[in-house]
Amino acid sequence: MMLYKNTAYLVAPLIACFIASWHFLVLRHPPNNPWKGGGFGMYSAPCNSWRDVWVCQEAEGKVRYSNIKSFDKKYQALLKPVIAGGKAFPNQRNTDKILDEMLALGVVTPYLRQHAFIVVTEIRFDLETGVFTKNVIFNGSQT
Repeated sequence: MMLYKNTAYLVAPLIACFIASWHFLVLRHPPNNPWKGGGFGMYSAPCNSWRDVWVCQEAEGKVRYSNIKSFDKKYQALLKPVIAGGKAFPNQRNTDKILDEMLALGVVTPYLRQHAFIVVTEIRFDLETGVFTKNVIFNGSQT
């Protein structure tokens, strides 16, 4: 009877481990989203701290990239909430919010606001090859 009682405590963790490993297996195929199918997305997708937000300006056929981290610390603190939204959900609306907030704070000029766009990059680590790569996950100039 004691053996049966102890095994009952192992059933839930074993089922959770099975679902998690199935999720990682299924995630290897492109049409699947890491946030669907078991709720293990936070463990199978890179966190937002691996993402960088870049303010880009195109002039004379060249693109100038400025990392948000290169701005003054006081602006970084004020921009932190909108930057977090741009990192978590990189889309046109959220990246426009970043530029609008930067304009309101006086970080960028109205001219730069009209001619700038946001690029969000993500560093990924490939377990099989052991290589870090920087991938563009959102490019505001292509929308």
